[in-house]
Amino acid sequence: MSISRKWSTKQQRSLEILIRLKQLYPDATCTLNYETPVQLL
Repeated sequence: MSISRKWSTKQQRSLEILIRLKQLYPDATCTLNYETPVQLL
């Protein structure tokens, strides 16, 4: 299996997982309180 084919397979799997998560949790938000992205680190 070539590297590009592996990458394509991983992208497809990631997309499927993302779609399922959005279906299960349509109103998901970040519950952390932050003002800048750096504070999330």
